[in-house]
Amino acid sequence: MPRLLESEITKYLETLEDSKDGLDGSDSEVEDEGHYYQTARDVLRDLENSDEGENAQSDEVDADPPLVIDNDQNMPDPPILEAGEAVPQNHPDYDRLFKIRPLEEMLNCQFGKVPLDQRLSIDEQMCATKMSHYIKQYMPNKPHKWGFKLYLICSLQGYAHRFEVYSGGGSKNNILPGEPDLGESGNTVVRLARMVPRNVNHIIYFDNFYTSVPLVTYLAKEGIFSLGTVRVNRLRNCKLPDKNTIMKKNVPRGFYEENVATVDDIDVSAVVWKDNKPVNLLSTYVGAEPATTVTRFDKSKKERVAIPCPKVIKEYNAHMGGVDLLDSFIGRYHITMKSRKWTMRLFYHFLDLAVINSWVMFKKNII
Repeated sequence: MPRLLESEITKYLETLEDSKDGLDGSDSEVEDEGHYYQTARDVLRDLENSDEGENAQSDEVDADPPLVIDNDQNMPDPPILEAGEAVPQNHPDYDRLFKIRPLEEMLNCQFGKVPLDQRLSIDEQMCATKMSHYIKQYMPNKPHKWGFKLYLICSLQGYAHRFEVYSGGGSKNNILPGEPDLGESGNTVVRLARMVPRNVNHIIYFDNFYTSVPLVTYLAKEGIFSLGTVRVNRLRNCKLPDKNTIMKKNVPRGFYEENVATVDDIDVSAVVWKDNKPVNLLSTYVGAEPATTVTRFDKSKKERVAIPCPKVIKEYNAHMGGVDLLDSFIGRYHITMKSRKWTMRLFYHFLDLAVINSWVMFKKNII
């Protein structure tokens, strides 16, 4: 702002004396002086428009300095549209997905109104995209390796009863009182299983990314049975043979062994089975017996032969494919429009989920 001369100030005061309204005459169109300048940028813009405006605002600064100098007092409060939007990013309660959270909650509310089947499966799903975003994930075992990761609980027919978008780990705010902290993967199962009725013989299937002894025992205490493949390092003090022992040539293909232990008054069955490589499973409702047979190709005999197969393997293979079936439906029939906005990309994926769920309900004669 240029320095004002004494002659200019005198001339301006004489002009005000001739006015009937005095000092407030030029402000009659504005009811509240707080509406003059919300930010310092507005002041600078007016000062550049006219010399008279420049002099008037200089006098206004002298009369009430906070209007211009302390512009923090005049900044409007940030709009609070949804919970978490006005929370700073470094705050523990900040929600990275606040822009799509209302839509996600609305869809989950509608999806959850459909009655649950007895057998459900939990797995990951990819919303394919290669845009640059901090919640984008890389999963090499998926058909679409890059994209936004979702967790779903589905029926055997591919109906998604509930889903949630993965936005990064480290938050403990989603753990309700009475729920254990089982890590990111275990907590995901606990959250998705909240909608499952207790003590009515529901069974949940999941893979080795989620399965652990604390998880299956917690679900059993809640009245929900479970079955899943499990990683060896999550079976502490387990007497099952290790990989080196099972893969010896003198151990035939189809060999299996079962150990049953009681953990927190819950019977847990751990089974290892030799196929092309060892497969470990953990269950609270089924074990190795009664065993059946499956056919495999024998390289030495040049023909297919029957080998033993535990009951738990049959159960897992028959009921674990709900999310994969949903993925196949979306892969065939999905919205092909592209967008540079991550919110629109997830919106299209949510719309795909709603369409596929409607079709599955139609096939089941629910609607």
